[in-house]
Parts: sequence; C-alpha cells; structure tokens
Amino acid sequence: MRTSRTIASWVSLARVWSTAWLGLSLAGIVALPAGASGATKTDPQVQFDFQAGEDAAASFDWYDESGCILVNVFVSASEEQRFSLQQGGTKRRFVDVGISVTDLCQGMLLVNAFGEAENLEFEFDPWLRSCSVVAKVTLFDYMASDFIDVDIQVNWSAVGKLNHEEYTVRGGDAGSLSIQHVNDFWRDAQATGTICGPAREVGSGGLINYIPVVSSWTTFDKSSMETLTFTR
Repeated sequence: MRTSRTIASWVSLARVWSTAWLGLSLAGIVALPAGASGATKTDPQVQFDFQAGEDAAASFDWYDESGCILVNVFVSASEEQRFSLQQGGTKRRFVDVGISVTDLCQGMLLVNAFGEAENLEFEFDPWLRSCSVVAKVTLFDYMASDFIDVDIQVNWSAVGKLNHEEYTVRGGDAGSLSIQHVNDFWRDAQATGTICGPAREVGSGGLINYIPVVSSWTTFDKSSMETLTFTR
C-alpha cells in the first residue's frame, strides 16, 4: 500500500516540476547547456524511476566432527519492485542459494553450488519482524558439473530495534536537474532453518541437512529509491 501511494505522489510531483521547468525555460531563466546557444528550445523531458525492495539474507558456517569439513550456506530471499513513467511497473520475488563444502585437511573444494528460484510465495512482515521461506531450488554444482535439487525452509527473526534512514540528493547541470529520495529500514536478525539435499560429499545416497546451526551473518532490510530527472 505504501508503494502505490509513493508512486502516485511522485508522479504528481513530476508533473508539477515539469510545468515549472517549462515556465523557467520559456522565460529564459534556466540557461541552455554550454555550447547550445543556437539550439532550438524544446519542452522539458521528465523521467521518473521508482525502485523498492525487501531482502532477508543469511550465511551459515560450521565444521563436521572431524574438524576437516567446512560447510558454508548462503540464502537470500528478495522482493523487487520497479516502476518508470516510460516502461510501467514490474515485481519479482526470488530466492538465491549457495552451498560450498571444503575439505580443509585435503585442501579440496568438494561442493561449489549456486541456484535461484523465482515467482515464490513468501511475505515480509511490514515492520521487518519476521520472514519465512519454503521452496525447492535447483543448484548447479561447478565441481561435479551436475545439478543438485534442495528443499529449503528458512526463518528470519528480528533481534534488534527497527532502524530508519531517509535522505534526498539533488544534482544536475545547466540543462538538467535530478532529485533522488532514499528511504531505508533495517533490523538486526538471526536465521534458522534447513536445506536438505543429496549427501554426495559424505558418501553416496541419503540426504544431508546443510543448516544445523544458527546463522553467523544476517541482513534484514527494505528500501525504496525514487528518482526524478528533468532535461531539456
């Protein structure tokens, strides 16, 4: 709901500024760019771009009982929204997963797999208190040149206060003006869950739970950025 209101308000602002910019141009108050004194005056061009997103990411690291096998898992759940006056809007939900398994005693990388799944149904709490993702993701293992199908279930829970930062940046030159507004929210969080897949690095057959520990690194944030650009 906040996104639609933001788009509407910035589109209205774009129209207001477009009219004002045209008035200044016709009145000769706004100078043409250097070297363009002989150019024909034209109506100002207005470009509006809106980007917003929510992201929950976590990294998990642990050793096996021997102390030789180091496993790292990275999971990121994201929602992206984009809108422009010229191209309209798009919305995308996706999960990225990476798994690496290293035998430190032998100095060998056993698994190096990455994959992404799109069009998933998951929702972020609007105040970044929690997020839960359940999905099946196909990874490509660059060590085995083969695919790994994994089932993931990861939950993020906030452990800190909601932080907020908002600012506006203006820039441009004699023939253009750019206004960029950024709005960021984030929390400290922790993640737990499971990623189950074939246990090839510990023998043939069976499954292994790649996440038996709490996350060692986590991000949990949402942000939006609106940019208005006027040129003539």
